[in-house]
Amino acid sequence: MITFPKSYDTEIHTQYPVILFLHSMEERGTDVRVLLQNPAGEGNGIAPYALQNEYECITVTPLCPQKSYWPRLTKKLNLLFTDIVSAYRVKKQNIYVTGVSMGGMGVWSLSMKYPHWFAAIAPISGGIYFPYMRENIAAIKDIPVWGFHDRYDPSIPLSKEQGTIDRLRKAGTVGNIQFPKKASITFMRKYSAMENCFPGS
Repeated sequence: MITFPKSYDTEIHTQYPVILFLHSMEERGTDVRVLLQNPAGEGNGIAPYALQNEYECITVTPLCPQKSYWPRLTKKLNLLFTDIVSAYRVKKQNIYVTGVSMGGMGVWSLSMKYPHWFAAIAPISGGIYFPYMRENIAAIKDIPVWGFHDRYDPSIPLSKEQGTIDRLRKAGTVGNIQFPKKASITFMRKYSAMENCFPGS
């Protein structure tokens, strides 16, 4: 699902920021309507807000195949970005990625493999699960990170995201890291990253 600001068709010389949202495991499949339904109760993501509000950015919410995971699809996501940048008026220095749960894992894996795309990342209840990925953590040491994690998360423990943040700091990050450890599930269910995530984009 791709949304555009209302001004896209009239401001023909304007380039726009892009925000990519990677959904959680429960939304996998082929039915795009599920992106508006929040079946896991983990946050609506970007699509409902983009459709109801006048965001001055392009939003992209792909669907993960039923039997796959975002960390396995980084090459396809890279191709998706290549197509989007080629087809639309994208402000290349303002491309962002956010995602929740499995999508948060995808944020880490995608940004580490293709760091040149992103001005900042916002992983939500994710973390790095695969040891081979940890070797690439230094690739994003210059990228600002705004991470959140429910301290009572039943699916992905806080320690996974905290460990990722710790490794990033150990790698000598010079990017700005914001990681409030006490985010609750109540906060997560009100997740509307597009309202506050990347001000001034």
